[in-house]
Amino acid sequence: MAWRFARLKLRLLRNGLLRNPKRLPLVIIAALIPLPIAATMFAAIADASNQPHPSTIVTLACGTIMLAWITVPVLGYGNDDTLDPTIFALFPFTTGQLMRGMLAAAVVGIGPLFTVFALSGTLVAFVSDVPTLLASVALIAVQLLSAVTLSRAITTSLGSMLASRRGRDIAMLITVALLVVAELLNTQLQRNLGAKSSNTFDRLAGFARWSPPGIVGRAFAGLATHDWALVAVALAVHAGIIVVSVVLWTRALARTVDRPMVAPKTASHRHPSERARARSARSIFVHMNFLPKNRTGAVAARELRAFRRDPRRAAMLIPAITVPIVWALSLRPSGAKLSDGIPLFALAGIVFTNRYSANLLGVDGSAYWPHIVEGSAPYSDLVGKQLAISLVITPLVIVLAMGFGVVAGAYAAALLTILLIPTVLGIHLGIGVISSARFPQAIPERGNPFGTMNGQGCANGIAAVVMLMIELLLLLPVGIALILAIRFQIVVVPVILALSYAMGWFIWRTATRYASEYLAPRLPELLALIDAKQA
Repeated sequence: MAWRFARLKLRLLRNGLLRNPKRLPLVIIAALIPLPIAATMFAAIADASNQPHPSTIVTLACGTIMLAWITVPVLGYGNDDTLDPTIFALFPFTTGQLMRGMLAAAVVGIGPLFTVFALSGTLVAFVSDVPTLLASVALIAVQLLSAVTLSRAITTSLGSMLASRRGRDIAMLITVALLVVAELLNTQLQRNLGAKSSNTFDRLAGFARWSPPGIVGRAFAGLATHDWALVAVALAVHAGIIVVSVVLWTRALARTVDRPMVAPKTASHRHPSERARARSARSIFVHMNFLPKNRTGAVAARELRAFRRDPRRAAMLIPAITVPIVWALSLRPSGAKLSDGIPLFALAGIVFTNRYSANLLGVDGSAYWPHIVEGSAPYSDLVGKQLAISLVITPLVIVLAMGFGVVAGAYAAALLTILLIPTVLGIHLGIGVISSARFPQAIPERGNPFGTMNGQGCANGIAAVVMLMIELLLLLPVGIALILAIRFQIVVVPVILALSYAMGWFIWRTATRYASEYLAPRLPELLALIDAKQA
């Protein structure tokens, strides 16, 4: 039964490429970008037996792989939910059959392939006979399965929490808190190790040696000395992680699949307190007199309400909150106070909304059909959606910049960050609207809002990374000019800011008009591409 699920996933991936050939370049990029990382890790592990401390290299490699499987899907750049479990809700599958099938499908993809490739370096480094070969293959298998099942358990549990508004708020707070706490622990660890210590990696591996990835890393290294007891302990520990993760994953899937589909309560059937909360929630976005009284303002108001209701949009905002904080903490020098330039990291909150801004129309899906029937060019729709994301992210960036500025005592940098928001927004929205027009992606209506990889594995995440690189290249001249001006002639800073505003406005206006003109004759085709049934 499990192999049928794996074949079904491969068939869905193939059909997705045949239905939309534009996905093929993204899939190729998705396969090429992780290749150097996996090749480097493979080479390091393969050469570990020639190093003084081979267990250090393998332990750090296993820990990095496990950490990537946990954090990257939550940030939205690699969770593959091509095979939706909810489509099997009415099939006569037992829970065991469904979970075995979903697990088999989960290990089919670009991420698992490169994970196995990187860990296969242990076959070169530590295998000397048939028993060590079998043990190494078993350790690779349990490392992969534990990483995959733990990743799915976390994202599915958070996704089921995001189904309700209260759970959505709790899930976002938990996610942000976990990522920030993890980075704080990492920063504290590096400070204790000492940035100039010659054996930092050895100490780091020693710190992680009793973690599950550390145990399996030591077991790999123990194959050279035939330490079968350590191998048995590693297999037992990871088997336990797999069992616990599968149980959590099963319960989260049950909440997602078995959630009753009931009609929403009308106002007359609601409790008075519920009606009051509903009026309060509506008043947040409905009474926005500052929005333009036209189609653009109507689209912006609808999008703002959707950000409150839609779990998929809520999940897209998680990187915008976590990435600036994590970057600010991770780049802090060991034992030193926060740098004066730390407030500038708040601008990453704008850049990392690219999951939404690079797919403006895809988030609507088939609900976009009234706009297509109306027949007007989508310029007003695009601008309205851009206005909505600007109103959501700008206050967040301002709060982060001011918070970083207060903590670091860098008030001038905080002010400069706030002044740079229009420039970054213009460039970001301009690049994103071109991506929205040329590469629209259907987002599946699934229980797991983190699972947006509709038929092309990690391609959506790679497209977001490419978009990030383009934006950084466009912002590089502005950053260099500001650094030189602040260093040598600060009175020129207002002129540079004015020129950057003009550049941001030009990129945004040109890109939005181009996207509108490109989409105008292709609206029926667009509806077919963004329909959630095609995901």
